[in-house]
Amino acid sequence: MTINTFLSLDTKFNVGPTIDTMEITEIPEAETPVNVDALAETALIGVIAKGQDLLDSITDIAVQSQNARSFEVAAQIMNAISATAKTMIDTRNATEKVRTRRATPVNQQTNVFVGTTAEFLKALNKTK
Repeated sequence: MTINTFLSLDTKFNVGPTIDTMEITEIPEAETPVNVDALAETALIGVIAKGQDLLDSITDIAVQSQNARSFEVAAQIMNAISATAKTMIDTRNATEKVRTRRATPVNQQTNVFVGTTAEFLKALNKTK
């Protein structure tokens, strides 16, 4: 038995408790894996290109108007473009590190001692 804590509100607004149901469907897997690094790099290149176009436009406006605020906006755009370029370089370097790490084979050796703890300690003391 469930207790409806909102019974007074239900009676005041003349409503009853409702249950929302949703049908869950399976999400199909992508046929080809998405290269997230390439997508990120493409997006960053687009941001840099649009920023460069915007910088050219605002520089023309700043030169024509000789307004200090226009030059300040141009400086902020240059700073944003530089930060985006740095982000792109950092992303590319991180991707290269991951690829290099994956390409390097890892040799792992696992030794298992089968026996009692006393036998293990005797064997360990003999090697010292």
